[in-house]
Amino acid sequence: MKLAKLDYEFETEPYITKPIHPMSLLYGRYTGCNRASYKPFDIVLLLYENAQVHYGKPWYIDQEKSTKGLVLHHSGLYCRYAFAGKAKEQIQEAGKYRPELLEMLNIKPMWGIDLYIEYKGSDCFTEIIHVERDYFTLKEAQTAKRNLEKVVDKTNWDERVALLLSRKDQWCGLSREDQHEYKAKFFGWHQNFDNYCPINTKKYFRTKGRTV
Repeated sequence: MKLAKLDYEFETEPYITKPIHPMSLLYGRYTGCNRASYKPFDIVLLLYENAQVHYGKPWYIDQEKSTKGLVLHHSGLYCRYAFAGKAKEQIQEAGKYRPELLEMLNIKPMWGIDLYIEYKGSDCFTEIIHVERDYFTLKEAQTAKRNLEKVVDKTNWDERVALLLSRKDQWCGLSREDQHEYKAKFFGWHQNFDNYCPINTKKYFRTKGRTV
């Protein structure tokens, strides 16, 4: 595995202002907002496509495209957009006829980082590190991105993974959540998951009392 960082940064203006065709709002499919997710769907997806924005960008690639040993499973930088300007006004107007659409106006901007590296060996197949964090301010997201990039840059992955695997007795008996935390700290990252993700199998952490 040979990681290379791509030249992408976080969106600094996370607002959709361009309206869509009124009929799309009045008659389009809408099944509610998952405010803990980045991926848009239904009417929200139409607004993203109309504004020509995307919720995710690649962060790292493996130049060797490894399928054995150390493998980059996925990585990404994410942004959840809110609505402003004419798009917000259009949603407010449509909400007079479809009150459920007003829920979209509660969406707040959010930024996220995600890095997942695993090991595929002849006698071992395990997650090495999985960092998945969300932030409600651009400054926090940018700081976290830089900090994790420092971890990636300074790590000799072959050496550290060999050491991690040699200490398997220290973490193989832990719960999935505690294994995540052990491995993240092993590589110098303070915590890998946060409290915004609604999946029950992940450990939640409260950040300054804020919720989605």
